[in-house]
Amino acid sequence: MRTDRLLERLEHARDAKGLNLGSQNIEELPPAIGRLKDLERLNLVWNRLTRLPVELAQCTKLSHLALEGNDLIFPPPEIVRQGTRAILTFLRASTSERSRQWVSKLLIVGEGGVGKTQLLRHLRSIEYDPNIETTHGIEIHPCELPHPSQPDVEMRLNAWDFGGQQIYHATHQFFLTDRSLFLLAWNARTGYEQGRLRYWLETINALAPDSPILLVSTHSDQREADIPLVELRRRFPRLAGQVEISNATGAGVSELRSRVARLAATLPLMGEEWPRNWLEAAEHIRQIAQKYVKPTFLLEILEHFGIDPADSSVLIQWLHDLGDILQYSDNELKEIVIIKPQWVAEHIGRVLVHPPVIENAGIFNHQDMEHLWPDLDVGMQLHFEPVFKLSTFMADSQVPDPPGS
Repeated sequence: MRTDRLLERLEHARDAKGLNLGSQNIEELPPAIGRLKDLERLNLVWNRLTRLPVELAQCTKLSHLALEGNDLIFPPPEIVRQGTRAILTFLRASTSERSRQWVSKLLIVGEGGVGKTQLLRHLRSIEYDPNIETTHGIEIHPCELPHPSQPDVEMRLNAWDFGGQQIYHATHQFFLTDRSLFLLAWNARTGYEQGRLRYWLETINALAPDSPILLVSTHSDQREADIPLVELRRRFPRLAGQVEISNATGAGVSELRSRVARLAATLPLMGEEWPRNWLEAAEHIRQIAQKYVKPTFLLEILEHFGIDPADSSVLIQWLHDLGDILQYSDNELKEIVIIKPQWVAEHIGRVLVHPPVIENAGIFNHQDMEHLWPDLDVGMQLHFEPVFKLSTFMADSQVPDPPGS
């Protein structure tokens, strides 16, 4: 739809409560949309919008905003999927100064002993260590890579290195998030079936369907990485391909870094604009020394940075989706906010490898709790108990191995 015709429609709809602009080939919504003070319902589905004007936040009565079929980057997808209220909150905050954030999440998964930790060390430009210990639970490290097309931009990936032993798979599913970048590592020496690639691809596809996946075959100096890549890419459209590396010799690492950088640059969260006070609040929360805080404490911090308490849930959900914090408002955990997610993973991991729990078919009693979590007071132990139950429920609900995996 031409801009002049769109402006004419907006003028005629000045007093309307509903406006249908779906499937009109609209590339840009003009700021004049903010004049529709009585607008309650706005249909913008299946257009070509990439941005919404901040003036839309002036439509204070708007309660239903339909945006399906647009490739929006502003507001970012993490906000859009939270619905109309979150979108308007973000747009209101964006009327002030904005800043781009070059941060997203990288998850490295695969079976145990395939070299995931060494792979991450290569990405972080840390030298090879043949005596590196096996990862137990989850390790989280920053990984910085130059942007492939913007020379002055350094991207930061919050890299999650997941222990591959099957006993830890319950904790893995507790932390997997969509719109991240996945590296699925497997050992070329033992073969892709031993690496259970189909199982991992099915799991990622089920839990993070919008995330790109890059296969990384390690030990490529010892055996050719032979897999049915064409077939796998047909079955899993988000599979971006494969890189072959040798952890020991460093062969293929330069290509790996290049491929990861190119894929990271395409992630929905990478390079998005956020209100500056939101970013300042987020960074402050990341630097909190405590392992967990009360929700009221978090709200006080956000209010200090000029974020209205009524709007704080949007920013908190964004931090949760990024993996910076854990906050669940609909279960027993609603009374606390976990500031250090790795800390939770470590405590859950203690339970999963505890022999009496394993021998009792997963039964976890208060005596076990006191033995495994002596560093937690009784109140916090009772908070952690549902975390363990949730993680074991997720383990029971894992995607089963496909035939022949």
